[in-house]
Amino acid sequence: MTSMTNHMKKYFFLFLCLWTIPLLGQNQARIDSLMTQLNQVEGKDLVDVQNALSEEYQALKYKEALRFGKEALSLAKKIKYQEGMGLAYRNVGIAYILLDQHIDALKYLFQALGIEEKLGNEYNRALCLDLIGQAYKKRDIYDQAIKYYVRAVEAFEKLELKEGTVNALNGIADAYFSLAEYNSSVDYAYKSIAIATEIKYEKGIKDASFIISEVYSRVGNYRRAYQYHQLYTEKKDSLTRHEQIEQVEKMEADFARERQAMQEAALEKEARIRQVNLQYLLILVIFIALFISIFFFGRFSLSSQFVKSFIFVSLFLVAQFILLLIRPTIENATGGMPLFMLLSNAAFALIFLLVSRRIEGRLKKRVVVKVMEREKAMMKQKLENTETERDKDTEEMAQKQREASQGNSSKVDKLINLFF
Repeated sequence: MTSMTNHMKKYFFLFLCLWTIPLLGQNQARIDSLMTQLNQVEGKDLVDVQNALSEEYQALKYKEALRFGKEALSLAKKIKYQEGMGLAYRNVGIAYILLDQHIDALKYLFQALGIEEKLGNEYNRALCLDLIGQAYKKRDIYDQAIKYYVRAVEAFEKLELKEGTVNALNGIADAYFSLAEYNSSVDYAYKSIAIATEIKYEKGIKDASFIISEVYSRVGNYRRAYQYHQLYTEKKDSLTRHEQIEQVEKMEADFARERQAMQEAALEKEARIRQVNLQYLLILVIFIALFISIFFFGRFSLSSQFVKSFIFVSLFLVAQFILLLIRPTIENATGGMPLFMLLSNAAFALIFLLVSRRIEGRLKKRVVVKVMEREKAMMKQKLENTETERDKDTEEMAQKQREASQGNSSKVDKLINLFF
């Protein structure tokens, strides 16, 4: 009896996954998508996302399933979202079953059952009845387990959900087996295997045939026990092969997605590198243009102060550019520690200050001196022009005075001739 019960316990959650957890993709991509939505929605939508996360984690991390189920329940109560409350109560109950805390599981499952009956949701009600039966069976309270499994069978039959009916019938058969009521156990197992064969439900056939094999072994009918054990082994191997094929297909699909993601990441990285290189090239061209323009300043009428300021700004930009280039190296060397980063930057600033002073001095000698010489030449030319204009004005004034004197002499001569 014990081995039979332990074996069924190993597979009971397989039924749970098929009929009580609407899993729509047990993979990390689905969880990542839901986690992204978690920060984008609110109200009823947030409750739905939390419930969906609880369902996804039921096949991965039970404590996470419990956490998200409780968060969904808390919010659903706050906003009075009955459908969300019913699902959250059920998800919390399932998480407690997985954690082997069956008393807590029953408390939440009964709450879920009450809400689903109030809402008139027959499918969810059937799921709750089946889960309550499983929780009681896990607690070895077989009479109560059978009671709720029977109600689950009635609910599934009303909805014409034959796989759910098969699972509940197998639950009843297993409970009767644990009570050593072998006739009842085998009767329900036969009912289950008949329906499972009709709909080609191999998991149902497998578990029903195992129960029948165990019953016949207990009553000494080893020929029939061997016959159904062979059927059980056949279905088990078939399911194992099917699961292996699904696993390989999933691995291939995951590999294809990862390869595509890697290719897209590589293309994106290459595009970023090209963009960065173009930016660096543009900066380099600008610097070259700046320093070339410095050497041509001597040919233009620019003030020496402007040229000095331009040289300072150009060197400052060069310093910032070099610091931008070597910053990743500094971060790697210092481990990103603020103190070491500060010391490294200070050392760079000191070195560049010394170098820039020498460069600035040479540039000033070659450019500023030329500008100043040009300014002196311009001043000298201006002074010469001023002196020339002054001499010209003096000569013009002297000429006018001479002309005036000649005019006066002519008038005197005329007066003399008039009198004499």
